[in-house]
Amino acid sequence: MTAHNKYTVPTIVWPTKLSTLGTLKARIGRQVLSGCAHEKAYSDEYWECYVRHMATTAYHAAGTCRMGPPSDPLAVVDHRLRLRGVSGVRVVDTSIMPLVVSANTNAATIMIAEKAADHVKQDWGVPGS
Repeated sequence: MTAHNKYTVPTIVWPTKLSTLGTLKARIGRQVLSGCAHEKAYSDEYWECYVRHMATTAYHAAGTCRMGPPSDPLAVVDHRLRLRGVSGVRVVDTSIMPLVVSANTNAATIMIAEKAADHVKQDWGVPGS
């Protein structure tokens, strides 16, 4: 088990050992995930593989168009939310976050949109911007 998953696997495995599962006659499905068939079924290594294959984001995808300085090779958006190498395009959503917030992304998205509006107004010379 890799170091960064030392808490993930026990968190996944713990519910499988609860006595209430037996009381409720609940059990873990016996079908082994095909992508993890190379691991011993239900071992820590199996559960780590399972999490890697099955974990997904449902609604708050973010961080796919990282914002950062020109020296950051992973950053494709500059500090004014402009897409590098493409004229006239700004990225105005949570995809610019180099590190995603640990809460709901709604408030952060609103802040990003407000900042983008300020940048556009400044670029177009709108008074009071």
